Amino acid sequence: MKVTRNWLAEYVDFDLSAEQLSHRLTMAGLEVDAMEQLGVGLESVIVARLADVQPHPDADRLTVCQVETGNESVQVVCGASNHKTGDLVALAQPGTVLPGDFKIKKSKIRGQVSNGMLCSHSELGLAKESEGIMILPAGLEIGKPAFDALGLSDILFELGLTPNRPDCLSVVGVAREVAAMVGGSVRLPQADLAEAGEAIDDATSVTVEEA
Repeated sequence: MKVTRNWLAEYVDFDLSAEQLSHRLTMAGLEVDAMEQLGVGLESVIVARLADVQPHPDADRLTVCQVETGNESVQVVCGASNHKTGDLVALAQPGTVLPGDFKIKKSKIRGQVSNGMLCSHSELGLAKESEGIMILPAGLEIGKPAFDALGLSDILFELGLTPNRPDCLSVVGVAREVAAMVGGSVRLPQADLAEAGEAIDDATSVTVEEA
């Protein structure tokens, strides 16, 4: 079972460091097998804007992008096809080391200078596979580290649950344990269902024959 600190904090208030939370969970019988800091070392992957996207003059499947970083405009060659002018993207700047020890360098691709790389979800370790680069939501601050802008800078806990704790096979279940630890209460998510169509009373009815 995997949960993150920020995700738990959506359901229960607690003031425990990552190490304290790991210890308390383990002592409660929810053994923490692994703890990982998400986004660490990827601060140089920033939110950037595609100011211009043009076909590569010497390669049919590549594009040459002018990318705004907040401080300057740089050129990046991209091999994806799901982007367009105006999109916000995750730019790994030269010097970035992506998951898998893949270091980003300034390079030339088919004769065009590329100052970094436009990243996909998989290249940032956010998915096993992905098609195309990661298109970010509109309104994010250009130049800000992408993990911070997306709220993904977090701490991941991997719990080794025993068969007698199926109640903790959900984030809410683990949040209940944390609430018990700190003497707090769980905030359960509220469903907001917009009903439409025929009124149920017109469609069917129930008669209680034996109260």
